[in-house]
Amino acid sequence: MTAGFKRRLGLFLTVIKLHRLDTFSQRRLQRGAEHITHLGSRVVAEYLAEVSETIGGLPAILRLLGEYERRLTPAVLRATGGDRFPRRLSVVPR
Repeated sequence: MTAGFKRRLGLFLTVIKLHRLDTFSQRRLQRGAEHITHLGSRVVAEYLAEVSETIGGLPAILRLLGEYERRLTPAVLRATGGDRFPRRLSVVPR
């Protein structure tokens, strides 16, 4: 895996999906994700099941989980920065 690919993968995982949201929504999503992951994998699974039941998207969620399992490892995520949220930037008024 080349350094360029790792960098692009890391950017994909940490920025591409979140950039579509406004800053407030990004932070709410980050806090929620951090909270449920600290509670353990059972809570994450229950949350995904509830989301899929609410939106009718279980096949899509399972497909995405399968893709993540095939292409991502903890080592790849660490190497690309995809294991953490981007640093929060603050706007400083002039």
